[in-house]
Amino acid sequence: ANYVPISLALAQAGLQSTTGYKTVIDNVIANRNMANYYISGTAAVRTDVAGAITNYANTTTDHYPIFTRYSFSTVTATKGSNRVALGLYPNPVTNTVHFDVPETGSNLSLQVQTLDGRVVLKGTGSAEQLNQQLNQRVGNLGTGLYLIQVVGAKQTYTDRFVKQ
Repeated sequence: ANYVPISLALAQAGLQSTTGYKTVIDNVIANRNMANYYISGTAAVRTDVAGAITNYANTTTDHYPIFTRYSFSTVTATKGSNRVALGLYPNPVTNTVHFDVPETGSNLSLQVQTLDGRVVLKGTGSAEQLNQQLNQRVGNLGTGLYLIQVVGAKQTYTDRFVKQ
């Protein structure tokens, strides 16, 4: 088959994509080329929209949005920049992660963001302090791909990780 059922796992998990029918009938299907860009585990039914609109099923639609995420390119540093890969492990991440940087001191800054640019964590401190801050939050992140950046006095260290 040349097509992949991207959102099949939602129905298999017992979710529903409408207010009245007890399974997913709004499916995301992609050809094999497009499926290669799908970020595994990011398909989601957005039932939260019903809480934002009074009488949602009767005034808007009885279907919930189905979201999927894709990564179409590799994030790279710009030419001539002072960026170095961050020693990050384990990757993929579940509840804990650790990074190593050669710089010492307490003036490092950390930023973690989603692929769409939303910052989910910012911090400053030593590498040890930043690792602690990161591990306090990483377990609560949603599944998907994240960009991490640590800025030191000498270098900017970047990497990405997959949260499972």
